[in-house]
Amino acid sequence: MTRLGAAWALALAPAALAQSPGDLVVNDYNRSRLEVYAPDGTLQSTTAGSGTGSQWQGAAVTPGGLLATVRRLPSNGIDVFAPDGTEVATFDTPQVVLPGDLDVFSDGTFAVCDFSSGEVDLFTAAGVYIGS
Repeated sequence: MTRLGAAWALALAPAALAQSPGDLVVNDYNRSRLEVYAPDGTLQSTTAGSGTGSQWQGAAVTPGGLLATVRRLPSNGIDVFAPDGTEVATFDTPQVVLPGDLDVFSDGTFAVCDFSSGEVDLFTAAGVYIGS
């Protein structure tokens, strides 16, 4: 799966949740929604602005096929969505000062880039802080 920054989203047609190899996950920062596109550019799904908070950064697919993003408002955190766009989990990440990109390891561990420190903060799939 390929992840694209918000700048690329402007060059693509509208989209949200990756389920197939080759799907693109796009984070629309201004609308706080995640979009998934098929390799041919067809919009597959979207979170449609649902979920906790706003100013979402980064997007990643968990090993179980859920979609995750980090948020900046109302507090820094991670939101997790089911394939239909329903938020299934959310937790705060106060250790992250300025959230940036997000990735997920094969064991479900979240890795959040902190633009403020340049470090990567790790969290379990349940949102427990592991370290930097």
